[in-house]
Amino acid sequence: MGFGIKYVGEHHAKHLRSVLQKHYTITEDWKGTEYAGINLAWDYAKCTCRLTMKGYIRNLLVKYGHVTASKAQFSPHKHDPIQYGAKVQHSAAPDTSAPLDAAFIKRV
Repeated sequence: MGFGIKYVGEHHAKHLRSVLQKHYTITEDWKGTEYAGINLAWDYAKCTCRLTMKGYIRNLLVKYGHVTASKAQFSPHKHDPIQYGAKVQHSAAPDTSAPLDAAFIKRV
């Protein structure tokens, strides 16, 4: 667990650190480059902070056993082509297939 501290006067922050060290094993990052696993890149001139989590998506793909498709797929299903000039565009017919049973459900 981690937390960030905004302080006025470095001696106040050092006092808090000394009290925490009496009761806990702590780590410190005085530059504020990491918080709870999130990498922080501060740009004080532009008043911005860029947040990144290096390797997060790759680790999730491994964790859930995602198999990379041989062909890129940018949509979860095929789309209905747009019929330009049509006055009414109807949706596709309702799905009438049977629901999956527990043996075929792998993940949600």
